[in-house]
Amino acid sequence: MTEQSIAQVEASELSEVLWIELNKIVVRDQCKITTSNGKFYLVRESDDLVLIGSGGFANVYRQKSTGVVLLILTIAYVER
Repeated sequence: MTEQSIAQVEASELSEVLWIELNKIVVRDQCKITTSNGKFYLVRESDDLVLIGSGGFANVYRQKSTGVVLLILTIAYVER
């Protein structure tokens, strides 16, 4: 393994750590940093979610920026 390969691995690991830490900061403003195809996007959570359906205890959303489907508990269920 060459020095350049080791540096790329370390850079990738640090990138992941930074992404997680930055998300902890921007979540206070109801935003999230998402990644898709190697690019990073800062999106407002309420604008990025499309309601697919809802049930007794949760709502199901599709995240526009990544296409990921999310299951989010409803407030009434969380407060129990």
